[in-house]
Amino acid sequence: MKHLSQVLLLSTLLGGCAEEFEPYSRITGFRVLAVRAEPPSPLPGQTAVFDVLVAGAPAEDVRFQWSWCPVLGGADRDFDCLVTPEDLGLSSDLGRRPTASFSFDGSAAQLQSLCRQLQASPLALFAEVPDCEQGIEISIILEAEASDRRIRSVKSLELLFGLEDQVPNQNPVVDAIVLPSGAVDRDTEVQLSASIPESESETYFGVPRSDPGGDPREVREQLFFSWFTTGGGFDPERRSFIPGETTFSTAAATALEVPLQADFPASTLGLYLVVRDDRGGVSWTDALMQVRP
Repeated sequence: MKHLSQVLLLSTLLGGCAEEFEPYSRITGFRVLAVRAEPPSPLPGQTAVFDVLVAGAPAEDVRFQWSWCPVLGGADRDFDCLVTPEDLGLSSDLGRRPTASFSFDGSAAQLQSLCRQLQASPLALFAEVPDCEQGIEISIILEAEASDRRIRSVKSLELLFGLEDQVPNQNPVVDAIVLPSGAVDRDTEVQLSASIPESESETYFGVPRSDPGGDPREVREQLFFSWFTTGGGFDPERRSFIPGETTFSTAAATALEVPLQADFPASTLGLYLVVRDDRGGVSWTDALMQVRP
């Protein structure tokens, strides 16, 4: 099944606007940086639990609304839910807490039957058609609001059929951000890296995401590293581990340009790292770095 974007962030500003664009990696206000499902590809009968990484606002000030959609339209349909759970006699509401959960209580045969119905429906004119080979993809929707910003995040969740020899994906695990020892000077460049084993790029048997029309074979996951900070900037702010093309140590590292005091008066920088694989898995870690006056 072709994998949709893991997280689609659509922000609606309720007031105010910036005079210039900030780097994507710089956190200057409320942000949703990632949404995670555990497990990332549940088998029949399993429950997926969702949590979210937010930044730029106190956690207690953030309001959440979770829901799900079996068939989500594309950009030309404003990412509206084309078939709602209510159309199927189910509830779309997943709660208003910082975490949520979803489970499909039917059998694998029922899930496959639903997938085939969607394949044959007129919705194929407006939405991506599931291939129904490994599972069916639904959308988990998070509406998060804090201060003057509301953010809509869409997380794709593949419900596996539980076929013979089907091994579910696991979220990558990143242990920490490796920082310089002690406080750092301003207007300097410091090296950062992720503490993550190379084995977190899992090997599996299947059709690679990069070659959806190819034959099943042994494939190693690609990993994507995204860095965020409350001040300064990264060079680069994103890197990818592509087996056979890039090295793991290079992909898991970056350089932070420490800001001047005039640009960032605070003495502590907040750092965030989000690691994604190309099968829907995601993990994150954060750290604080002291900056000299």
